[in-house]
Amino acid sequence: MAEPVLLSYHDSVLHESDGELLQGPHWLNDKLIQFYLNYLEHAAFPAAGLAFVGPDVTQFARLCAESELAAFLAPLRLAERRAALFIINDCERPDAPGGTHWSLLVTVGRRCLHYDSLAYGNQREARRMARRLAPLLGLSGKVEEAACGCQRNGYDCGVFALCHAEEVARRLSGGSDLRHVPVSQERVDEMRADMLRLIRSLAAR
Repeated sequence: MAEPVLLSYHDSVLHESDGELLQGPHWLNDKLIQFYLNYLEHAAFPAAGLAFVGPDVTQFARLCAESELAAFLAPLRLAERRAALFIINDCERPDAPGGTHWSLLVTVGRRCLHYDSLAYGNQREARRMARRLAPLLGLSGKVEEAACGCQRNGYDCGVFALCHAEEVARRLSGGSDLRHVPVSQERVDEMRADMLRLIRSLAAR
């Protein structure tokens, strides 16, 4: 028997089990990450000129053959965007979900900034992605590790990555400093509840 759909939103489809991940001490899956990036792009910051690149696209772009990368990313028109925000995962398979940690990589101008809630969580993965994107987007290829929120447990990395993405988008829209983006554990706890309320609100429309 098929699991009931909780919400269909742009290219995101959430089921009851996805919503349950927001209620307990659980790691966020790809579908929840993609949903909130869709919300940021289409509802929260629709006119900001930002690309919110989901985990599946980022994962393939990070691990696919170099010869495939330009054509794969072409539909996103990243060079025309003011900035691009990529959710990074440490999974080493380009065609399947998995991994143990989420973080955020932002390209703006020639810069690449990495927001990681673990001090040495996804640095290697972020640098690999930056090197791949550099010739396509005119980036320096160097990754700046930004000062950002730090997790206190082993399961909140995805929520931190989304909080960092939202705050970075807000700062890009307002011209604020991108090198220091503090996000507290309390805000992350609130975010889980906020996301669940948002999903239920959108589903009720």
